[in-house]
Amino acid sequence: MDHITLETRLRKKLLGQKTPVHSSISIARLYQDRTGAAAYILWPQGAVKLLEHARRNGAALADAFIRNFYELQSWQTVPALAIQSDISANYGIESPLHTHSYIQANDRRENYQVPGVSALRFKFRRIAAQLKLAKRFLSCACRAKRVVVNFDVEDFNGHMHQSDL
Repeated sequence: MDHITLETRLRKKLLGQKTPVHSSISIARLYQDRTGAAAYILWPQGAVKLLEHARRNGAALADAFIRNFYELQSWQTVPALAIQSDISANYGIESPLHTHSYIQANDRRENYQVPGVSALRFKFRRIAAQLKLAKRFLSCACRAKRVVVNFDVEDFNGHMHQSDL
């Protein structure tokens, strides 16, 4: 085990069979995740793997770097133990933080323009990334399912108080 993701983001993840670790928490092998990297645990051997990958290929944003590196033995808590504040309202949880995501903006095309990168080159990179995702999905589809990881709102509301923020 190199890495455990603690969060969910209302998007499907490719998970293997669940293994109980506590009376109300399980973990499942995480084969594909296309969500954020706001809450996770990284073991030292996982950090070594990521550092070596960065030396060979260069660094990237944490979420993309972790989710696209399939050599990590990644797992997911079920239910998720964290959510990001920008989606808390979807679970009926009021966040004291007010966030804005450029990724979720209405005019997404403008947000994806990278200085110095032609539109055609960018499209080819996006297509290559999608093909890599499809290859991973197909290689794991017989031992995993695409599911939205749930989040126990009642458990969260029962233990979190405004003064804790």
